[in-house]
Amino acid sequence: MKKKIQLAIMFATPTPYIIADEIFSGLDLETSIIIQELFFKIIGKRKIILVSHEKNIIAKFSDNILIMSDGTLTKYRQDPNLIDDFIKRGEQIDDKTKYIKQLFDSL
Repeated sequence: MKKKIQLAIMFATPTPYIIADEIFSGLDLETSIIIQELFFKIIGKRKIILVSHEKNIIAKFSDNILIMSDGTLTKYRQDPNLIDDFIKRGEQIDDKTKYIKQLFDSL
């Protein structure tokens, strides 16, 4: 409920910028859909910075994607649906998943 109040205040306050960190986490599905629709309504009227680890949110709000790694922001210019591959290459996730697979295979 606290998050819903924070969201209501955020949309009611006429600031030129909205900075939202993991805004959709912890929301029920209905509220998440409503908030996404509200964001689509205010795009162009206010600058919005969304921080998210959720691929579907990144893909929906993909006008300008920046990826932070080791304290450095990198502009992501490819298809948002392919962001997994980009992350895997940059973070050596393939090596980690192969190692985990080996652990499970040895059980």
